[in-house]
Amino acid sequence: MIKTHAEKICEERGLRKTKTRLLLFEVLGESRRPLAIPDILETFRKKGYEINKTTLYREVELLVSEEVLRSVQIATRKISYELASHGHHHHFVCTGCNYVMDVVFPEAVIEKTEQALAREGVIVEKHSIEFFGLCKMCN
Repeated sequence: MIKTHAEKICEERGLRKTKTRLLLFEVLGESRRPLAIPDILETFRKKGYEINKTTLYREVELLVSEEVLRSVQIATRKISYELASHGHHHHFVCTGCNYVMDVVFPEAVIEKTEQALAREGVIVEKHSIEFFGLCKMCN
């Protein structure tokens, strides 16, 4: 039997391979953008799987704490989630149609910024950069 990426992650982290967990990996892996809890619930329903919202929140919180998922704030007060295995990146969000695009900075740019902040006595623990504007279709 060929193990899926999700199954391998569960085994590496000592997590049970529950139907909810594996489906969550599948849904986020198929998505081209981070998804908020209501989006995940809707996608689950479309796949014929009903889950309690509280259960999904608990599952997502666990996977964020295990650093399997990453939380991203791409809209005011709206937290979305994506697989941490997608690597560190940032986002452009269209304010017209809500299109989300990944943005990758050269690591040297990030390091230079963190070094400048360190000279000011600031310790950066993590960072998130999101750009908001109009995509080429809305522009």
